[in-house]
Amino acid sequence: PAAPEYVADVARAVLAVDHLQFRTTDVGAIIVGWLRAAHDQILAAAELTAAGHGTAAAPNVRLVFEVAIRLNWLRGLDDRAAGLRAQFEEENKLLSKHPDHLARMGLPADTEGLVLPDPADLSSFGPLDESLASAARAVANAASASSFAGGYYHAWYASTQYAHPTMRMARAYAPRSSFGLFTTPAQPDDWADRLHAMSLMLCVVAADLLMAEGL
Repeated sequence: PAAPEYVADVARAVLAVDHLQFRTTDVGAIIVGWLRAAHDQILAAAELTAAGHGTAAAPNVRLVFEVAIRLNWLRGLDDRAAGLRAQFEEENKLLSKHPDHLARMGLPADTEGLVLPDPADLSSFGPLDESLASAARAVANAASASSFAGGYYHAWYASTQYAHPTMRMARAYAPRSSFGLFTTPAQPDDWADRLHAMSLMLCVVAADLLMAEGL
């Protein structure tokens, strides 16, 4: 079994790679960004796990599996730029609706001090392929469109249970007996082995994609 301290050291090593020396495409830049972000989350989750707070690391673990699903989905596409264009178009659509959502909640977009992000410029990713929109819209759809992604999706779903205010989250921190009394919480999740495996897989898939992008 991989110790969380070892997993943290591996993540630090990945983050220490001098990516500023890389020359790659817009797609390659996204891949490097996702790989680094995933290992920052792996580092945080490993440190939390080592400190006995494995359950609190679930949101970090969830993002790692989501990156894994996205990279595997991307590797299966003939046109990776079009796939990213479809995903980022969805992000821009959500952003365009955000001011209306705020206004309905009593916070108009012109409220002083409220800063809204600008839409992403997607011109360098080529034309939009609407056929990719479904997989770009949801993690489950991206997993369905990928080979062998069921295990990643299952792990993503399991960690999601502790990444939102769910019943499972409440019971992980304050379980109650059938007599109505609080009981001692179970041992927090130890994510180290899964994080170690995910780190290796992410590096392999990212390297494959970056070579395809001419790095």
